[in-house]
Amino acid sequence: MNRNKSKSSNDAGNSSGVKKRRKSSKRSSSSSTTRKLEMIFCIGILLQIYVIVKTSDLSRLSHGGGNDTQDVGGAVQGATQSVGQGSQNVEVGKEESELILKPSEILAKYDGQNVDTLVSDTERTKSIIASRLGLMEASTDIVDKMSKINISIVVSHCEENIKWIANYVGKEYVVKDITIYSKCDKNVRGLKELEALSSTINVIKLPNVGRCDHTYANWIQEHYASIAKETDGNDIVMFLKDHARYRRKYLPIDLLFSQTTRSGFACVTKPICDCDKKCLNGFHVPTMQHKRDYLLDFSLNEYKRVDRDENSVFLSDEYKSLKKWNEKMGFVIPQSETMPVCYGGIFAAQKKQVLNQSEESWKKMEMSLSRADNIIEGHYAERMWASLLSDLNIDSAMAVDEVLSPHVVKMVRRPKGDLVCGMAGMLYVHKNSKITVPGDE
Repeated sequence: MNRNKSKSSNDAGNSSGVKKRRKSSKRSSSSSTTRKLEMIFCIGILLQIYVIVKTSDLSRLSHGGGNDTQDVGGAVQGATQSVGQGSQNVEVGKEESELILKPSEILAKYDGQNVDTLVSDTERTKSIIASRLGLMEASTDIVDKMSKINISIVVSHCEENIKWIANYVGKEYVVKDITIYSKCDKNVRGLKELEALSSTINVIKLPNVGRCDHTYANWIQEHYASIAKETDGNDIVMFLKDHARYRRKYLPIDLLFSQTTRSGFACVTKPICDCDKKCLNGFHVPTMQHKRDYLLDFSLNEYKRVDRDENSVFLSDEYKSLKKWNEKMGFVIPQSETMPVCYGGIFAAQKKQVLNQSEESWKKMEMSLSRADNIIEGHYAERMWASLLSDLNIDSAMAVDEVLSPHVVKMVRRPKGDLVCGMAGMLYVHKNSKITVPGDE
């Protein structure tokens, strides 16, 4: 009996202990759940604050605000934010750098609404917008169209084999004439291959000054007076270097000619920022367009790409910035918020685009580029070719601004004279932005 009572008492005690432990466990579990909920709530609040701050920053970028000079090439990483006019949320931060090389394949095809009240030359303006923002596709009948247009090729040669030009242009296009400016006293290799493109090939020696930009300015001022807008204004001139070092970034030739015939100018090289790894964010697609103020403030302290680049006379006492150089040349460009830039120094344009600027301005440009070989003026010229050879129609320039502005997600900002990145002012859109060209129904 006593043993049974003792056992019963022990069972009761054990039962009571278990109940106490269960209550304690429930309280501990409840407390842990509460703490997790509080943490989740706090994280949610912080994310909302982060998105609000970033949205504010992006709004200032789109509308020209902000005076800081740090690079924002990779600033919007690892967050979720709203991009463009819609409410679509997109994750930013994943590395997909290859995408940045193909903006025409990433961005949506254009459709849009009415643009008649915005611009006077609707079709030309739509083509300019599509070309600048990487939305244009090659015309299906471009080969037939180009058969009625004369093509001239201008090559700035130093030492490379130029046979790549024949492969790039291809056998479907007939070239009227090729002018090769040899500037380094080296034999021109690849002439035989170019004979398949044209029966008229001229090799002219020039002093080794001003790089490719001096070569192009020389050709323009030499041919300026002979260009007649009514008869050969729609003919096309390709301005090329002797090397194809960045061939993987080139537009297909059909697309290049499509852009040139429809908008007046086309950059051979696709827009890309390769200043540093921060720029290679696969969700941000670079455009030709740059924020005007940042671009015109551009300058460099020195430049050395190859061993022969010597910097003792690189800087100019007269031209401290791109803006100062442009004003001295007397070039005319539309007063828009953004400006196009063609990096790489290779492009094509309709001949009539040359007449947008005065003959005197082209002569001043050639003279300024004759100072030496490796000079800051060449970098100024590189950033201005797209504007100088594009339409001067202010309506078209502002239409580009209006279409692009809501979709800007970042801008490259670099201090003046920075050696790492000379692409100050370059504007990016998100790869999922549904950019449309108004009026293309």
